[in-house]
Amino acid sequence: MNRIQLLLLLFTAPLLLYSCQPGSSPGERKKMPGLTNDNSLEGPMPFQASTSSSDPDAFAFHTSDIDMEVGGSVQGFLYIPLPDASNDSLAIALLHSYKLMAMPLLKSWAAQQHQGVAIDLSGHDGAPTHRSDYTLEKAGEFSIPVAIIWDQASAARVDELLSLAAEWPEVTFTSIKH
Repeated sequence: MNRIQLLLLLFTAPLLLYSCQPGSSPGERKKMPGLTNDNSLEGPMPFQASTSSSDPDAFAFHTSDIDMEVGGSVQGFLYIPLPDASNDSLAIALLHSYKLMAMPLLKSWAAQQHQGVAIDLSGHDGAPTHRSDYTLEKAGEFSIPVAIIWDQASAARVDELLSLAAEWPEVTFTSIKH
């Protein structure tokens, strides 16, 4: 053995022996945190369905199916309640993030679902509600009935929703008069 190999062996042997002994580390080995459903690492999901209306972290972006009368006939609608205006920015951000895929998704959804969409912006506080009916349409692609339910407090939110629809020049959002 030459002199360099001997020095290297003398230097590394104690390090290897010391590092392999039990109890030689100053503390326990660090572990990754477990994955749980409490969302403690990132906070609550903004669009998760609420199981309790008293949950302060819940966002009322759950959907259900309802039947509504449109043009003298009863039709199935996907009901989306959005009573809290403070969450509008989250819903708008979601719409903008899916904007590139919106047309194929709407065409596919309209072909499969055969129902309209009811967006409820009212506060559910006993105030009188109003309903405006529209058709979201792209010629030759899809035609989806849209009902917007609102109250006096959410009237400005309806205007914001209509301006979002105007951002797509290839799509018409036409009011249906009763």
